[in-house]
Amino acid sequence: MPVENDELQSVVGIIGGLGPLAGALFYRRLIELTPAQADEGHLNVILRSDPTIPSRIEHLMGSGPSPVPALIRVARGLVDAGATLLVIPSSTTHAYYDVLQESIERPILNLPKEIAAYMRNQGHVRIGMLVTEATIQARVYHGFSREKLVPIFGSDVVRGRLNNVIAAVKAGGDLKQASETLRELVVDPCWEECDSLVLGCTELAALDPVSAPVPIVSADDVLALSVLRSIGRTHLGS
Repeated sequence: MPVENDELQSVVGIIGGLGPLAGALFYRRLIELTPAQADEGHLNVILRSDPTIPSRIEHLMGSGPSPVPALIRVARGLVDAGATLLVIPSSTTHAYYDVLQESIERPILNLPKEIAAYMRNQGHVRIGMLVTEATIQARVYHGFSREKLVPIFGSDVVRGRLNNVIAAVKAGGDLKQASETLRELVVDPCWEECDSLVLGCTELAALDPVSAPVPIVSADDVLALSVLRSIGRTHLGS
C-alpha cells in the first residue's frame, strides 16, 4: 500500500511511562493495527517513556505532587521533536487532559471521548468500565452521560481487586495470577446490567485475553484506531 505525502508528514507522539509497559504495549498495538506490507508502510512514531512523571494515582488520591509540569514538559519535548499528533495511553492521566491540551499547540487525542464515540457507534449504552479508583474519583468517564451512555464502575469489592491487579502490573508482579484475577472480575455479577465492558486501564493490556457474556473492548485498540483515522489511514482488516 503506497504511503501518501500527508501520512509521511504525520508524526505520532506517545506520552509514555504511565506506566512504561502500558506505553510499550500501546505502541505494539498501533503497529499491529496499521495496514502495512513493509517497514515503510508504518507510522512515524516518537515514544517518550518517562517514568519520572509523578504518580497520577497518588496525586488524584491526595498523597502526591502534581504530574502536570512533567506532563507538559514531555508533551512539549515531543512537539519539539516533530510530533504533529499526541496520544496518552492512560485513562487516569486524562484527568489532566484539559490543562495539558491548553498548554500544547498540537492536538492531543482524548481517550474518553474516543471510547464514547466508539461504543456509541457499536450500539452499546450501559458500559462497564474497568479503570483505576483514581480515574473514577476524577470523573474521567462521567462525561459519557453527555453521549447518552451509562458508565458502570462495578462493586467496591471488584474495584478493590482490580486496583490490586493494576498495581501488580505496574510493579512487575505475577502476571499469570493477575490474569486469572481479571478473568474472574469480568464475569462478576456486578456487571450483569452492562451490555459491554471496556478495559479502560491500559495496564490491563499486559494480561492474557479474557472473555465475558458481553463484548469486551480494549482502550488500546480504540486509541490506536483513532490515531489511524486521524491521519487518514484505515486499520488492518478494513
